[in-house]
Amino acid sequence: NEDAPQAAAESHAAKVEQLQFRVSCEGSETRGTPQEVELNGEFAILGATYAGDWNGTQSMNYIYNGTVVDNGSYWRTVTGYAVPDAGTNMRFFAYFPAYVDVSGSDSEVPLTLSAQVNPGMPYLSYDVPTDAAQQHDLMVALTDQLTSTGSLKDAPIDLTFKHLLTAVCFKVDASCPQGLITKIVI
Repeated sequence: NEDAPQAAAESHAAKVEQLQFRVSCEGSETRGTPQEVELNGEFAILGATYAGDWNGTQSMNYIYNGTVVDNGSYWRTVTGYAVPDAGTNMRFFAYFPAYVDVSGSDSEVPLTLSAQVNPGMPYLSYDVPTDAAQQHDLMVALTDQLTSTGSLKDAPIDLTFKHLLTAVCFKVDASCPQGLITKIVI
């Protein structure tokens, strides 16, 4: 039966389980002025799969700068990455917001990510925009070493985002002698 190989392939494809993430944020204040914090929109994910224990020589060979979105029930990658085979070790690194470098765009991307082939956990460089309205909360999440069971049906991968930057607001109250402040240096 010449349809058997295609039917088998479709059956196998239907059984592929996509990565799922459960996301939380640590802390509720991210600026000098408290504000509601909500991880919304999308974030970027990087991941490594490997045998043995993590020793810092692995690279982000599994996912590099993938986009993750909330589908209402859980967070998932836009490009459906399958759950690694049982027994495969893995680690994930995520950052929010997901900055995208769009060729030909007039807006500058303030974040530079290490190359996919760099060993160890990725690193990023962030240039704080001078326009305060463009200064978004920068958050990252990192997992410890995880070992795949081949399924995430009842246990999505937990990512707890932590704030890397906090804006500081300086204020002078009425108890300060009158004058003109021209510069603050930290």
